[in-house]
Amino acid sequence: MAIGRQEITHLRWEVELDLVAGELDATFVSKVPPGAMKAEQVSLLLNPGMEVTAVEYELGGAAGFAARRVAFPESAEVLQVLVPFDAARNGSRLSVSYRGHLEDRSRFHRYLKDRISTQFTLLRHDSFCYPLFAESSFDSLRRSITATRMLYELRVSYSNGLEAVSPGELVATDTEADRTIRTFRSVIPALSMVCALGRYTQLREDGLSFWLLADEPDVAARQVFARYAACGRLYRELLGEPLHTIAPLLIELPEGYGCSAAPDAVLLARDELRDSKDYRVLYHELAHGWGPWRGPRWVHEGFAEFLALTAVGRLDGPEQAEARWRQAERDYRHVIERDPSQAGIGDGDRSAYSGGALFMKDLCDELGYDAMARIMRHCQETEGPETPEAFRRRAESVTGRDLSKVFARWGKPLPQAQ
Repeated sequence: MAIGRQEITHLRWEVELDLVAGELDATFVSKVPPGAMKAEQVSLLLNPGMEVTAVEYELGGAAGFAARRVAFPESAEVLQVLVPFDAARNGSRLSVSYRGHLEDRSRFHRYLKDRISTQFTLLRHDSFCYPLFAESSFDSLRRSITATRMLYELRVSYSNGLEAVSPGELVATDTEADRTIRTFRSVIPALSMVCALGRYTQLREDGLSFWLLADEPDVAARQVFARYAACGRLYRELLGEPLHTIAPLLIELPEGYGCSAAPDAVLLARDELRDSKDYRVLYHELAHGWGPWRGPRWVHEGFAEFLALTAVGRLDGPEQAEARWRQAERDYRHVIERDPSQAGIGDGDRSAYSGGALFMKDLCDELGYDAMARIMRHCQETEGPETPEAFRRRAESVTGRDLSKVFARWGKPLPQAQ
């Protein structure tokens, strides 16, 4: 379902974790977003390792529901929960209670190693650990997440020994016997809810907060801070003020968990940052603050990767930048040699990072950074383009330039990336 821009309010997520058994018992309460209603029912997606125990409306009491495992997409599965909805319940809060374990999704994506354990636990929407208002298709889920902002309260209960961290503001800490209960509240409208539990240590410098999986901050962690601050200054110099709040919070994840960015936090896997001394990933995630969150991946991911490689050249040296651009070309060529349909821009999803970055560089060489900033702001403030032709018309309208030659180089057949 295509959900328009909206905020999910009155959202409360209460989670009780059994770290030894690897299970959770949770209740999710939220107003039903208007865009989530279709054919007089609401569709919710959950991790397939969960069992729904109760569904209730604030107005109308207990509700019947149907839960089924469905393919999402192809080899992976999710639990789809269908709940009847009618006009009498408009504006009502929906409460979903469920329990179970996080079924492994690393077959779908190698970074999705999320699990509940005594060593490390990560709760995030990628693992469907809380209900998401979407139908059982990736396109519906993507549109729902990118168009929705959450104002939430998260209450997590867990056995002592670990530190619970979240992008939200910590508003309460309680203890019961051998358990710790922490309550977090969103500071700004968020894309999703995140909570990580591990043996964390906090480092604060220059308005930034870094939660490290270490006993104490080391040299590598302080270097991350320095590069993060320097990269932010560079992007402001090139593009002006960011389009979104820049995350002051960095949360380190164990090796193999990948990285992701949101307005309120950046999640960083140790092996992709501190251990490798490769700051491109950090630059990429920070770059999302200057690009649109909505629209096709070749726009927002391609623009972020273009800025990241630009930052590599300015902050790490021209030799590293040249090597990175050559790698982007090789990656792009490799993708389209295996699947020619990924060539150009618009249709390719697997070429969104490398091909998108090369296209954005070509466009920036033609227009300059100031024009690129105005184009991205226009994409963010209005409904993002879904096709290359729509993006071309948008860019020409904003800049007053004829860009047909640039876009012709990135159509099909195989474009000549320089």
